[in-house]
Parts: sequence; C-alpha cells; structure tokens
Amino acid sequence: MSADKPHPFHTPLIIGLGELLWDCFPTKRLPGGAPANVAFHAQQLGLPAAVVTRVGTDALGDELIAFLTEKGLRTDLVQRDAIHGTGTVTVSPRADGHTDYVFLENSAWDFLEVQPLPSADAIVFGTLAQRGAVSRQAIHTILKQELLPTCLVVYDINIRPPFYQPEWIWESLALARVVKLNDDEARMLAGMMSVPSATLVEVARRLLDRFPKLELVCITRGGNGAIGVTRTETAEVSGVPIKVVDTVGAGDAFTAALIAFRLQAWPLADTLHYANRIGALVASRAGAMPDLREEIAVLKAEPRWIPLGGRSSRGAADCLSVWKRSRRSGSFALPRAGKSCDRYHLSLMTCTASSWRTGRRRWSAAICSSRRTSPAATASSTSSKVAPVRGGSESTGSNCNRCPVT
Repeated sequence: MSADKPHPFHTPLIIGLGELLWDCFPTKRLPGGAPANVAFHAQQLGLPAAVVTRVGTDALGDELIAFLTEKGLRTDLVQRDAIHGTGTVTVSPRADGHTDYVFLENSAWDFLEVQPLPSADAIVFGTLAQRGAVSRQAIHTILKQELLPTCLVVYDINIRPPFYQPEWIWESLALARVVKLNDDEARMLAGMMSVPSATLVEVARRLLDRFPKLELVCITRGGNGAIGVTRTETAEVSGVPIKVVDTVGAGDAFTAALIAFRLQAWPLADTLHYANRIGALVASRAGAMPDLREEIAVLKAEPRWIPLGGRSSRGAADCLSVWKRSRRSGSFALPRAGKSCDRYHLSLMTCTASSWRTGRRRWSAAICSSRRTSPAATASSTSSKVAPVRGGSESTGSNCNRCPVT
C-alpha cells in the first residue's frame, strides 16, 4: 500500500482519512470536516499532514484545495469528483454550548475510492465518512491493507446522528489502536454494550477488554476535561476555563494533539493536559481551523512541553514494544550469519534520535558500525554490537553522518 519507501529518520506524517467540507454558519462558511481538522491542527503543531478525501470539481472544491495548500497541507491525495459536488454542512450553535449539524447527502466524500498512500505514522478516521457504503468500504479497505508496523490508527468516533450504525462502530474499533470519543458518545456505547449505568472509566475498560488491538481510550468531557485509560494506567485532567465562541473542531484539535504527543511517547497525564488546552483554544475561536500558531508557540515555551517532530518517527517505549513484538513474529529477527539484517537495522534506526533518551548513544553506535559493512558481514558482527539493547555493556563505534548522535 505504501507509495514510497519510508526514510528511517523523518518527521511523523499524519493522515486524516474521510470528509472535507464547508461548515456553513449563519453568517459565513469555513473549511471543515473532522479528519481534515485533525490534519490541519497536526500541521500547526509542527507535524506534516495530509488529507485523504474527495471533493467536487466545482468552485467549492477548488477553494478547499487552495485553503489546504495555503496552510501547508499535502493535497496530492485529495480526489476530485465530476459527478458529485463538494460537501457542505449547516452548523447551528445552540445556547447550551452544543451544536446542530445538517449534512448535504451524496456529497463527493461519500464516494471516496481506495488509493495508495504514502507511509504514514498515524491515520485518523471517524464514523461520519462511513455513512455511504462506497466510502465506508474504501476506508476499511485502506486500513486493512499494509501500513507501517508502527502506524498509529486512531478512531475518533465523532457520531453525527443519524449517520451511524452500531456495526460500523464495532468494525472500526477493531481496526484502531487508539479511540477518542466524548462523554455523550461513551454513554451511547455503554447502552450498546448493555451497561447503561457504567462510568466513563468502566466504558473505557470494557472497550479495552473487547478489542485487543486497542491501547488507549480517551474520553473528552467538554468543560470538565478528559480521561485517558490504557491497559496499565488511568489519567484525568480538569477542564480549562474559557469563553466559548463555538465548539466546532475543538474535539478534532484535541485528537491532533493526542496523536502528536502519543507518537512521541509523552506521559499520559501530559498528553491529556496539553491536548485539553489546545482543544480549549479552538473552542475559544470561531470555526474549526483557526490559526493558533502564536498560542501554540507560547505552549511550546513551557518547561513541561516536550519538543515534537525532529528525526524520530516513534517514541522510545512504543519503538521498543514494536521491536519486541517483531522479534517474536520473526519480521525483524536478530541477524544471524549469512543473513541480511537490513530490516533489523531499519527498526533500530527508527528508534534513535531525540525521543530515545536512555541508551540512544549505544543504539546509534551499533547502527553506525553496521552501515559500514556488507549485509553478510554485518550479520556476523552485529550480534555482539546490539547486545546492549538486551541489557549488555555499552557498545562502541564511531559515528557517521547518518546517525543522530554528535
């Protein structure tokens, strides 16, 4: 499925898979669509992003593509439809802080086609884009095809009645490593699981038990903050006091931050803290895609903020976990005499750089030494050099210009 070969040192690429449309407010229209919103905010956080969607060959589609281009997002994955028009949704904010949506049916994004994708570190998708059988099948086909072993598949449930069915939700949850939903959606799922009185944490744990691929369930609670539950940890953050302008896109900004921080293996509490603050910033502005670069720069100056991006595509803990799983499955087996270990070195190289703190120097030294030999020679010599990964002594070796250690 990958259209290009991933370079082991790269800034993570985030893909939003699903709808791109116009949010039509009473007095204006603004670009929107949950997956596109996530990609936009990931870009504002400093991570390259792209949108996989479909728009018409009309003027509205031209304007959306021009907007994404202006904001620095990739548009080469946006499909054009000569038959169906670009999607729109009528947005009506309510006095209680919630919002009503009326979506134009049979829009271009209802007819998304399967296409090759670049190597992505994270893909986010939702429920709304699955309302049409064509797009639903395309989305599931894309997610079931070959992705990077470390690709973080995120399901932002984002239910917009009446465009959902329980079976779509269960099938989507089975494909995801992370799920994000709000408290209303959590209570809806509790009813579907026949536990209507379950607490939010209990709903999260039931989802983790039911779907073995899931690693994290994150439930937002509007002005009351958010809860994150993994198989080993539960974290909770309070809400951020703000003056709400509209809530459109706030949850999507939260999701973008959640993905960015998860890729860097941030602590769960820090992830929720900053994702909550970024979501609040969007709620304090008009539209789903406000320019927050100045506000995000202020957040990045805080001591608690861990730099994003750089050369590493995965966090240390996640890399090591993938490495261990791949060793057991044999896909990145330890090198043996006469065997090529290129893929093994690639798996090590994705774990080096700024996000790898403990032992990064010995990992880089092992990679450096291996790069100067042939695969066959490396296979016989690298076994001793990678021993420190399993708890041995520090390896030695000079660095080369491909290694992140200076």
